[in-house]
Amino acid sequence: MFYISKISTYFFILGFLNLFLSLYYKYQENLLNTAIISVFGFILSIILGGLYQIFPNSQNVKLKYEKLSYIVLTLLIFSTVSFVLNQIKMSGILILFGILIFLLQIFTTFKTIKPLTIRFIFAGILNLFFANIIS
Repeated sequence: MFYISKISTYFFILGFLNLFLSLYYKYQENLLNTAIISVFGFILSIILGGLYQIFPNSQNVKLKYEKLSYIVLTLLIFSTVSFVLNQIKMSGILILFGILIFLLQIFTTFKTIKPLTIRFIFAGILNLFFANIIS
């Protein structure tokens, strides 16, 4: 069974929009905003989009609660908008809830955590989660 995620494309589009936004902030010589939008905008969107494609195929299962992925995407879009509007704390809270919903969706779907790729995926997502809490 090969699962094709309908939502991954939108995460990739959001990721590249965040990449262009980070280039704008770099042009404005605002390195802190460049770093934040690069990590929590571009990288997080690309990772989540990839995981929505990779995870079901590595587990040979269909995602449970597929509508939650649209909620995660909406939260990330609103976090980008709130970041542009200089609402940094609100952006961080929205990203935090987005990652929590993603983890909830993945934990209800996976069969086994034995494959090495799944272990690395969870380690990376938990790292982003804790980095968001710290910042």
